[in-house]
Amino acid sequence: MHNAERFSQNIEISDQAKRYINDFELDAEALKDKKILDIGCGDEAQFIEFCLENNIDGIVGVDLRPPVSQELAAKVKGHYVVGQVDNLPFKPEQFDMVLMRSVINPDTELDVNKVVGEAISSLKVNGKLEIYPIWREKPMFEKINNVLKRLNNEEYSIDWQEKDALHAGDQELHKDLLIITRKGIVQ
Repeated sequence: MHNAERFSQNIEISDQAKRYINDFELDAEALKDKKILDIGCGDEAQFIEFCLENNIDGIVGVDLRPPVSQELAAKVKGHYVVGQVDNLPFKPEQFDMVLMRSVINPDTELDVNKVVGEAISSLKVNGKLEIYPIWREKPMFEKINNVLKRLNNEEYSIDWQEKDALHAGDQELHKDLLIITRKGIVQ
């Protein structure tokens, strides 16, 4: 049974919400008392809407565009912020979990260092930043690795998880999940 199927058997789950739950291996009970930031949540805000329907009230999403309808805007009011992903409108150390799904991709024109830096600064101690997917064979992987090299190993732990391997002709492509955890300050 996939995480999405266990997450809620009583509520219909959108495809986008299913992808979030499965890609990030999320658990409903573990999220209930967490403050969660969804960077690049999308103007349909399906994961935010799903969280609110499941009493996960600590969810906040940020996206460049406003919600697609006034009805949706009313549903996610207080949980959706129009803003820049490379200049987050939040104070540092506000979130237990930060999710970025399909924000950093091979075609992005974003400054990866700035986007990841903003996300990391929003983490509380023991907070986790999860970025998916990162294509191992694409130039973006090298940019992410350059950002990671600058992190202090005493303050952050880094975990790469291979999620998918796809075959394209004679080439094998890998989609990875990156998890950066902010440790307690080491004195």
